[in-house]
Amino acid sequence: MGEAFGYVNQKGDTIVPFNKYVNSYSDTIINFGIVMEKIEDRYDLIGINQKGQRLYEIYLFDNGPDYVSDGLFRILRDGKIGYADATGRIAMPPTFACAYPFLMACK
Repeated sequence: MGEAFGYVNQKGDTIVPFNKYVNSYSDTIINFGIVMEKIEDRYDLIGINQKGQRLYEIYLFDNGPDYVSDGLFRILRDGKIGYADATGRIAMPPTFACAYPFLMACK
């Protein structure tokens, strides 16, 4: 945490400048990356795309990003919880007031 980092594409072009975010949870952005953003006195985990654009907040669990459970993890938008898959694609839009880690129902 606090180490300078940034992201460059395969051509060497900077897509996320150094020191834009506080911490990185993704060393490579294939589909999406997870970074920590500081806004005033608040820290948010966010998902970013390959262009460095914010996609959504990621649910904070156990001092880091939510774990993938049955292929999905929790995300936040406007105070509501939804789910994204391991590629970062939103699988269930954030509409829930609360939500547990995703578990498929068994027969």
